This record gives sequence, structure tokens and C-alpha cells, in this order.
Amino acid sequence: MVAADDTSYTTVPAAPRVKATAVDPFSTKISWTSVAGAEGYQLWIRYGMDTRLETDPASTASWDKLAVLDAATKSFVNDGLNVGKTYQYKVVAFNGKGAGAESLAVAVTTPNDFPLPPMNLNVLGVTENTVTLSWFDQADNETGFVIERQDVPLLTADPWPPFVEIARIPTPNGGAAGGVNFTDGVDPLQPLLPGHTYNYRVAAYNATGLSLWNENGPVTATTLGIATFPPAAPTALTADAPAALPIVVNLAWTDNADSETGFVLERALDAAFTTGLTSVALPADTVSYTDSVVDPNVTYYYRVSSFNDGGLSAFSNVATVTTPGEVPVAPSNLRVGKIDSAYVILTWMDNSANEAGFAIERSQDGINWSPLANTAMNIIRYRDSTVAQRTAYWYRVRAFNVNGYSAYSGTVSVTTK
Repeated sequence: MVAADDTSYTTVPAAPRVKATAVDPFSTKISWTSVAGAEGYQLWIRYGMDTRLETDPASTASWDKLAVLDAATKSFVNDGLNVGKTYQYKVVAFNGKGAGAESLAVAVTTPNDFPLPPMNLNVLGVTENTVTLSWFDQADNETGFVIERQDVPLLTADPWPPFVEIARIPTPNGGAAGGVNFTDGVDPLQPLLPGHTYNYRVAAYNATGLSLWNENGPVTATTLGIATFPPAAPTALTADAPAALPIVVNLAWTDNADSETGFVLERALDAAFTTGLTSVALPADTVSYTDSVVDPNVTYYYRVSSFNDGGLSAFSNVATVTTPGEVPVAPSNLRVGKIDSAYVILTWMDNSANEAGFAIERSQDGINWSPLANTAMNIIRYRDSTVAQRTAYWYRVRAFNVNGYSAYSGTVSVTTK
């Protein structure tokens, strides 16, 4: 309803800003900004992309009033449109003083139509490792077909996995209807197993999107042969990262199966195993593994499963470990610089750049060791003034920092004068 003249308005409203988007092949949504002083909005439509004035003799389309809307309305869905056609829209705000300026025209094209879904999906044949499907293509605008498969668990109590896409094939029929065949199991990356049951569904697709799934619902196929059950899952997985160089993670688990072909050990940077996921295959009867490709000060998550021709077992528990920071490299070339009756001078080579100091240990039998002294960083000489005359001593040195100790240097022995 257009408002009557109201002397309280001194100006007509400004032009709103307009946006138009396609909702589906048959409808568009037009939205606009609120305009101060507006009592309502007129929505106009024009068919096609002609931008000439209506008074131009060459103009091929006119503007038609589509709707008159109140001031609270800021959008409108225009449905019942044609597929793949272009429409222009403009909005005029009005009040009791009259109609304001027209907005800029915006154009939107409805997308092409979705293809019709396939019909009569059925199983043509099975072998131990393949399933051949056929269906009828009733669409005339599809680009191809998406085939999805659901692997039915051998044990009905196990949770059923979702359908997953296994293939996307081009249409063999061009723009015509006709039959389509597809054989699953020929891709070595997606093998089928003997004696296993699989569910299938098929949809057509084009640039607009995916059709509905085949009209007769999922179909079921069971491959020939006798199924091999997956092995029992490993348990009691543990992970340990010693504070030493090189930095490694030592893993161990309990093997509960006697039919596994091997194990898959997975490592990730998060408990969901979605970030930094890596895996390694290990032979049957393996119950431990050392992961040497790790970084310092990183938390790792591990899990392990066993496998055979029947598939993967469930995963073990998740073991978590944080590797230590980088400890120093061990010193080397430990030597006795000078011997006296009252002291021994030791020297060594500093091979690290991150030590906080060096720890010197002493023994009087080469077997039982006691701490002697700690030095500051970058020190490569120490004087032991706590020795007795004509006494044998053994010495060794290692570097340390906040992350731990390096390995020991070699040992040296000396007898004081």
C-alpha cells in the first residue's frame, strides 16, 4: 500500500542498496538495505540482460512491478522462475512524500537444473573381488555419475560405516538416456574382499550439483568366496621418550592375534588423528617399535592396529608422549692435562652449543661413580684438588641443560704422585 501524502515528510527516501542471489534453479532471493524515512518498498523485475532504457526502440524488455512491501521487509524470494535465465531487479523506497530514487539494477542468473536420478540400480554379477553394477540413465543433462559404497561389517554388532564415494565416471550417453555399467574392485587402492557384503548407491551430477540417489534405493552385493575375519586388536600400547640423544620414542604393545599379516602403527599431532598423520606397516608378531623421526618438545599420539586379508582390526588404546627438549651432544677427547700429588687437571672437547654446563664424575675402581663437580657452560678444563697421593682415579664427563644430560665422554684413569 502506497502511503498518502504526509506533510511530516519533507523529502522522499534515498535509494537502497540491492543484492540478488540464486536460491535454486527456480528461484532467486532479493535483499536490500533499510532506508531512513521509508514507509515501504517497490520491487521491480526485468527479464534478460538488456540494460537499455524502456523508451529505446531497441529495448527488448520492460520493467514490471513485482511486489510492494512494508518498511519492515528487507528481502523477497521470487520463485516460479525458469532454469538458466537472467533476471534484473531494482528497489524503490517510498513514503508519504512520494517515491525515492531507484536503486542500481542487479542481475542474477538461475542455475541450470539438477539431473534426474538414475533408475533401476542392480547387481549384474560378482566374483571374489569384483561387483558389477548397472542402472538406467533417465537424465538428459548429466555430466556423469557418482558411485558410493558402504562396507557392511562381518560382525553385525559392529557399527556400520557411512557410504563413501568410490568412483566418479563420465556419462557414456551424452545427452540421451540409456544404460550404464560399472565394475567395482578393479582399482587396487579400493579392493573388494572375498565373502564380504557391500551396499551401493548412484547419483547423476552436472555443474549445478548432484541428483537424488537412485530411485530404488541402495542395492546389496556379496562377493564370492569365504570371508576372512580381521584379527584381534592389539592392546596395552605404551610410549616412552628417554631424555637422551638421539631423541626417540620407544613403543610397545600386546599382540592378541595369531592370524595377523602385520600391524599398522599411526602417529599424529592430535588425539583425533587428523593433524600430522603418518603411519608405518610392521610385520606380523611385532610388539615394539622405535620411532626415531621425532622432534624435541613435541607431543605425539600413537595407536596401532593389526591386519590380514579380512581387513584392519580395531585400534589399540591411544598412547601419548611428549619428547624431551634437545639435550647437549656429549663431550669427547677427555684427557689428563697434568698430574700432581695434590691435584689432577682434566681437559675435554665441547661438542655442543646448548649446554648449561658439564658434570664431572670420579671413581676409584672404574665401576662405582660419584658426582665430583659441575662447571658452567663452555668450560673445557677442570682441576680436581681433592685427590690423595699415590691413588688411582677414573674420570668421566657429560654435558647437561634443562632438558637432561648428554651421553658420557670416554673415561680416563690416572694415578697421583
